Amino acid sequence: MLRQTHPAALEIFRDGYMLEFLDLPGGHAETDLQKGLLARLKEFLSELGRDFCFVGSEYPL
Repeated sequence: MLRQTHPAALEIFRDGYMLEFLDLPGGHAETDLQKGLLARLKEFLSELGRDFCFVGSEYPL
């Protein structure tokens, strides 16, 4: 159980993220967010040329 919050944690997570480029509906699910981000990542990598490729989405690092 969390007893106290570190003061820096409030500073780190206070701002929201602007993900309007994904065109997600207001009540989107996490899977919709994941699919949108992966689609944009694939587009970005393909624009970089043949030296880059997208291997997969769920590989352990």
